[in-house]
Amino acid sequence: MEKHIRTLAIVLAIQVILALVMVFFGPALSTQAPDIGLVAFKGSDIDGVSIVGGAGESITLAKKDGHWILPERKGFPANGSQVDHLLEGLSHLKHGLPVATTASAQTRFKVAEKEFERKIVLSQNGTPKVVLYLGTSPGLRQVHARLEGSEATLSVAFATHQAPVKVDEWIDKSILAIPLEEIATMTFAGLTVTPQEPAAPAEKKDIKPEATNAPPLPEEKVSWTLQPLASGETANTEELAKLARAIAHLSADGLEESVGENATAMDKPLLELTVKRKNGTETVFKFAKVEKTNLSLVKFSGRDEIFRIANYVGDMFLKNARKESLIIAPKKEEVKKEDTQGAAPLPDQNPAATTSTPIPATGVPLPP
Repeated sequence: MEKHIRTLAIVLAIQVILALVMVFFGPALSTQAPDIGLVAFKGSDIDGVSIVGGAGESITLAKKDGHWILPERKGFPANGSQVDHLLEGLSHLKHGLPVATTASAQTRFKVAEKEFERKIVLSQNGTPKVVLYLGTSPGLRQVHARLEGSEATLSVAFATHQAPVKVDEWIDKSILAIPLEEIATMTFAGLTVTPQEPAAPAEKKDIKPEATNAPPLPEEKVSWTLQPLASGETANTEELAKLARAIAHLSADGLEESVGENATAMDKPLLELTVKRKNGTETVFKFAKVEKTNLSLVKFSGRDEIFRIANYVGDMFLKNARKESLIIAPKKEEVKKEDTQGAAPLPDQNPAATTSTPIPATGVPLPP
C-alpha cells in the first residue's frame, strides 16, 4: 500500500510540474493556425522596400509619383511589375507550423538578427511595417523565415532569388525600347528609314451570311522604305523590318560604369542611330564595343548611364545598320541594259549605210 502511495505521489508531482511549465512557457510554444497569413500589409500602402543580403550587399527601392525608382542610382526607373510581384508574394505567405523556437535555431537556420540570407524591410512614409528574415532552404521553393519580434522559425513557400540584391536585377530593362507604332523615322549612315502604313481596307460588300463565321484575315504589317536609293537599287524590306523590331525590343542587360575603356568606347561610337518619334521628339542611340572585355554598350540621349546589352544584339546593329545590308543592288544584266539604252548607234549600225540607191522624194521631178 505504501508503495502505491509513493507512485501516486510521483505521478502527481509530474503533473504539477507540467502544469507549471504550461503556465510559464505555454505562450512561447503556442503556434498560429497554419493557414493564417504571416504578414499583414496592404501593397498599395508600401512606398519603400529595402533588401539586405547575407554578405552585406543591399538594394533600396522607393515609390515616387506612383512609379518605383532606385534612389541610390539617381532615381533610375525600377521594374515596377517586379516590385509588385515581390509584394504580392510576401502578402500571400502563410504562418505554417514552427520549425523551432530557440535563439540558437535562428542562427542555425540563418534567420537571426545578424545571421541571415535576406532581410526584407517594407515601409510606409519611412516607417517599417514589416521586417522579415529569410534563411536556409529546406526544399524546392521553400525557405526558413522569421518575423522580427517573433521567436518562431517557420518554413514558408518562397524563394530567396525572388528578392535579389543586385541593381541589374531591378532596373527597368525596357527603358531603351521604342514601340514600332511611335517610330516616324530612323536615320543613320546617311540613310533614312520610314514606315509606310498599310492602305485602309476596302469596305466589305455583299457579305454572305455563311461567311461571317470565317476567321479574320491577318492584319497587314507595316512596311519600311529607305532613302536615298540609286537608280536600279531597291530596299531590303525584310532587313529594314528586322532593324525596326530590334529598336522596339531593345533591352538592357545591366548598367556599366562610365569609366576607363567604357568611356573611351562611347566617345567614339561605332554607330549613331537617331529615332524620331511621331510626336516630334528624337532619341539618339550610340552603339560601341569594348573588345578587351567583350562588352556591347549603348547610350541614348537624355540619360547619363551606359547600358550593357547582349552581344548578339549589339553585333546585329553594327552589321545590319549599313547600306550594304539594307539595299539590294541591281543585277549586272540590268546595269548593262541601262548603260546601253539611249546610246548613239555605231557607224556600222547606221541605217543609211545599208541603202545602196537613194530613193527620191515622191512628186519631185528629177533634174534633166
